[in-house]
Amino acid sequence: MPQPKSSAFALPASAALLLAFGCADRSAEDVPSAASPAPHPATLSATMSATLSATLSPSASIGERTAAAPPPPATPGGHTLSGAVQVFETTTPGPEGLCVDLVDPEPRAFGGDAEILLSTTTDASGQFSFSDLPVPATIGWVLVVGECTETGTYASTGTILPGELVGGRGAADAVSVTAWLMPTSARDTIDEGLAAAGSTAFLVDGGLVGHSLAENGAPHQDSWVRGPMSTQLWYPQGSGVYELFDGTEAAAGALYVAPAAERVYGVWVTRVSGEQFEPLMAGGLPGVILVHDFVSWTPRVGSPP
Repeated sequence: MPQPKSSAFALPASAALLLAFGCADRSAEDVPSAASPAPHPATLSATMSATLSATLSPSASIGERTAAAPPPPATPGGHTLSGAVQVFETTTPGPEGLCVDLVDPEPRAFGGDAEILLSTTTDASGQFSFSDLPVPATIGWVLVVGECTETGTYASTGTILPGELVGGRGAADAVSVTAWLMPTSARDTIDEGLAAAGSTAFLVDGGLVGHSLAENGAPHQDSWVRGPMSTQLWYPQGSGVYELFDGTEAAAGALYVAPAAERVYGVWVTRVSGEQFEPLMAGGLPGVILVHDFVSWTPRVGSPP
């Protein structure tokens, strides 16, 4: 079975937790500038510190409280998570020998560092597997895929696994996922478009990208995404030009780009007329390009059978 790591992503001191979006404005000076390509993310801490809670003693009168013992370690769920790495926006499988880290982002919600739970590598088919997994946090996990030894071919890419996908699993359950991998050439093309549009933040430092899609996979026209601290959202148009705070362009695959997401952690939402989306907790992983497709669902009207 893959063994845990004991290292941590370093979070910039200026990064702030915000669990609601749009509560503060950011000027261009607040957004990180382009820099040399970020190294493979620093390692994450392998253990989470226990949190003490206060409970009412059975023999205590109302109002009298005693400190409880630390909660026990998480009960192993025992389930399996497996899948294949796929090159971003293609059907090409990832190569053999990539490093795959299963990351718990929950400590970011409390100002800490995200933690690597388990690590493995891809096989000759670009596939990977984890077994005997613990019960995940409510917000889920992130699969971070990158080069074990940097060659400059691929950027460290994180696929977000929401809690509703990986939570509540038992020993008999097996979850199958796709983990995205972004080539540095694709990252650099996006950064060139951002630079031409006047952005001062770039994916070379990390960020969040994805698509706004209908249930049938069709790209949405004029869907917008909003993130914490009024994070800049850019949308490539069919012409190749990037527009700030505009909306997705179906001709460009309904792609959205948040190049400064590595500095913030919080709620991301999206909307398009007549359809609904699940909100997302994400961000705050320096040097990692997070990938998440917002897929809408149409409310059904009627009585249950």
